[in-house]
Amino acid sequence: MVFSTTSSDERNNSGNMEKRYISKEIYVIALIATTGIFLLGLLLGLVMENARTQYVESKYLEQELDFRSSQLQYEYLNLLEQKENCPAIYETLYTNLEDLEKTRVRIETYSDDATLAKDDFELLEREYLLAEVRYWLLANRAKEICDHDIVTLLSFSSDEEECPTCDEQSFVLSYMKKELGEKLLIFSFNVKTVDEPMIEILKTAYNITTYPSIVVNDDLYVALHDVNVLMPVVCQEYEETPEACVRWISNSTTQ
Repeated sequence: MVFSTTSSDERNNSGNMEKRYISKEIYVIALIATTGIFLLGLLLGLVMENARTQYVESKYLEQELDFRSSQLQYEYLNLLEQKENCPAIYETLYTNLEDLEKTRVRIETYSDDATLAKDDFELLEREYLLAEVRYWLLANRAKEICDHDIVTLLSFSSDEEECPTCDEQSFVLSYMKKELGEKLLIFSFNVKTVDEPMIEILKTAYNITTYPSIVVNDDLYVALHDVNVLMPVVCQEYEETPEACVRWISNSTTQ
């Protein structure tokens, strides 16, 4: 008869070593898998970031061409003083402003998510702000030539720390735009988005020192204002009262 010389302690030690070896194997596999997932996520992030930047850049170039086209139409109108071309000028202006607003929303969304190309998005935001200023100038000049009954409104805002009520003010302006449509052109400038000298010039020109601040035509309104205040202010600027303004003007006169 042959007796085993392996003690129970030796068997236990052998089993423990085997378990430790298996545990190390699992840790190595988990580390490799985690690293692979991280690298894959990083690569996908780079690809998506690049695609976003290229998309916004292409949209900006389209808007730049649209603006140049509108500017040429305006120069043609200014040169020949043919007011019959005014409807075409404004139709193009409105279309371009709608496209510009869509780009603004995309830029803000992409900028909030961006971690690898923040500088690129800041440049695009600056280009967007400059485009807004150009359209504002064009709208005011065309308004003079065409005698078009519209109101332009400049909205100056800042970040949440400096301006906790700016989002609320933006909501009010969105409602007013929905009510008045193409009769009201709103141009919004977030002073904390980018460092743009043109915005500083506008702030100085209208004495903008706190936020939110709103300029209706050339009149400044500081701090948060609700729709019951702003709608009558805007509505009184029209030569012919828009239908959307009737109840607001009547309410303001009875108060």
